[in-house]
Amino acid sequence: MLYQFAKDSSSRLNLGLAARSLRDVRLGALTTFLFNYLVQEYDVKRQEANGLVIPTAMDLEVSTFCPRRCRGCYVPVDERKDPSVISYGTASRAIGKGIDLGMRNFNFIGGEPLQNRTIALIERLVAEHPSRNFFCCTNGELLATTQSSLDGLVSKNNFSAALSVDGFKETNDKLRGRGSYGWIVEATRYLHLRGCFYGGVVTVRESNFEEALSDDFVDSLIEQGLMYTLFAITDDLPEERKREALKIIRELKQKPLFIYNSLTGHTGADSRGCMARELCVNKDGKVLSNRKERIILGDIDTIDVETISRDPDWRKRFNS
Repeated sequence: MLYQFAKDSSSRLNLGLAARSLRDVRLGALTTFLFNYLVQEYDVKRQEANGLVIPTAMDLEVSTFCPRRCRGCYVPVDERKDPSVISYGTASRAIGKGIDLGMRNFNFIGGEPLQNRTIALIERLVAEHPSRNFFCCTNGELLATTQSSLDGLVSKNNFSAALSVDGFKETNDKLRGRGSYGWIVEATRYLHLRGCFYGGVVTVRESNFEEALSDDFVDSLIEQGLMYTLFAITDDLPEERKREALKIIRELKQKPLFIYNSLTGHTGADSRGCMARELCVNKDGKVLSNRKERIILGDIDTIDVETISRDPDWRKRFNS
């Protein structure tokens, strides 16, 4: 199976993306993210072949706080006003549990995870686990306005900022607040100058469907130095529109950009079984069914992998 995986991976090699990455990204960052992703993808392929559903990645909620009022945000308004932050102990135990389960990819989520009050915590966690990937979904405000305090964090080869951007200036500012597109532009300049491996998260909904999936918009992301993009397709899109989105995304994969989508992962197969199996842990150390539904499955300190893997609320997102 390892031979077949290597053969399949090489056949999907995006030469344009490889050239961009080697030119623009620090070699240490590039090799760290590539190795950890390939290990995860092999694990997912192995599970799919054997009918298994076991966690392979973790969404770690740093805080639910966010001063923005982005349209479609799944975090309740009252929780977005809560300034509390996950404790170092809880975050460290969650990451340790993930590593014990073989995870190599961790995603800091919010709210807005990248805040002045969270920078030191995130940098400490990233520094303590240099062989693991840490992604941070962010609106880019601090990366655009408070850069000196982030120099240490973005210099880590295993840290990657995933910028939330849903269209060009007019569309993005309408969905994410006035000035938000300007933050993205400035953040990409900052990250590009430092040879960072960074990307974006594009939420695809009816109001931005054509623009978010257009050649012009995706080309603009490439021009701004993004190496990967997650297209997060909203649940409220009709099934026909979801199928249309997946068709367009498959065509976009010809571009020099690593493209992932929230319905079927990266491979392009029409199967949820090809997705990374994310385990979501909130700032109180509770394991959730997923970041949106938020059904509590147990506590990160006591729950075992068998309990998680058998839980129907967790498994349903990854059923083929």
